[in-house]
Amino acid sequence: MRTRIKLTKLIGASLLCACFSLGTISCGDDDYPAIELIYADNHTQAVGNTLTIAPFTDTQALYIIGGDGSYVISNSNEEVALVIYNGETVQFKPLKTGDTDITITDHSGNSYILRLQVRYESITYTVTSVSAEVEGDKMQVGEQRALKEIIINDIPVQKDGSYTLQYTNDTYTQGSITIRSSASTLQRQGIFYRTEKESAAGFHYYSLNITLTTGENLIYSLVEKEENGTSEIYLTADVTADYKGSYPLLEKAVTYQYLEKTSSIPATE
Repeated sequence: MRTRIKLTKLIGASLLCACFSLGTISCGDDDYPAIELIYADNHTQAVGNTLTIAPFTDTQALYIIGGDGSYVISNSNEEVALVIYNGETVQFKPLKTGDTDITITDHSGNSYILRLQVRYESITYTVTSVSAEVEGDKMQVGEQRALKEIIINDIPVQKDGSYTLQYTNDTYTQGSITIRSSASTLQRQGIFYRTEKESAAGFHYYSLNITLTTGENLIYSLVEKEENGTSEIYLTADVTADYKGSYPLLEKAVTYQYLEKTSSIPATE
């Protein structure tokens, strides 16, 4: 569905000086600067021709500059987002994930097209190393060492594998997940739930419950620490019960997956 909004706005000479031409903007009258969108809180920062936003919040306030000051806004898909103009600034209200083209034209034939993308935020955790701890005072050293190797090999995501979490609610507590056991393996899909917890030592972490489409269930503690400018991120799981039957002298077994975090955060954040 396409909507058109007509609006007229006087622009001071000082604001017009902030305008600069973008190659993909077509101008019908060279006497006017190219039409642009700029951020209301930073008049020198142009939006450009693509803007990615989250589904849960409106965009920052934006000014239209350039052209002859008399604008018509066209929205190619109002099912994805709505255009909000209050007489001073423009905002986009996301409705669902998808793309829409926002076209701004003036009476002199100048035009500007913005591709607005509504995307969920995603975070990828890449495994940089794995390890395990085995405790059992009555176990022989060789037996502990052998069990530790078995546990490490059983960790479901190894070095260079990854977890990609895509958050699908505004509280960032659940969503879809994609897992690669290693860099060369096929993806596995599922859903996750994330709950904030506090340890006995007083630091915060997340309980991460993953259910894959295969029915497999993975439960981790996700720890993200920041100390003295250095961050440490890892997944840990108590796997004692998985090995206690075969190793009755085992007292505790814990796995660790150390992670590197990369985010895809929409521009409204």
